[in-house]
Amino acid sequence: MAAWTTPAHRAVGWLISAAVWNAELIDNLTHLYDRLGAVEEETRTVRGRVWLDGTIYGGTGFTVEHPSTGLYHITFAEPFWSIPHVSVTLLSYIGFAQVSGDGGEIQIQIYNSAGTQQDNQFSFCAQAFA
Repeated sequence: MAAWTTPAHRAVGWLISAAVWNAELIDNLTHLYDRLGAVEEETRTVRGRVWLDGTIYGGTGFTVEHPSTGLYHITFAEPFWSIPHVSVTLLSYIGFAQVSGDGGEIQIQIYNSAGTQQDNQFSFCAQAFA
């Protein structure tokens, strides 16, 4: 009797072929994933420090307007491709900051612990895909 002639033998042969094909597929997908994972995301960061009155005292690539108490408009010299992630650290008084905006400009509103807008010096860091 010749090898692989019965249905059971053919089924075993098919399973072995499928296992080899799956192993090759998994190896190829793993290699592709490794190559894609090696590509670093291109991000850009703008960071700075701002005085109570809106004067910049650290950082580049942005301008600041301070139109009213607790409100600061930051415009990026080169807009981000997407909405940036922004973190704000208050440097003078206890309170919190609320951030809104888009890839070209953000607004930072600063409040004291009672919830009233107040001026405060702060640092910020904005980062997004370049």
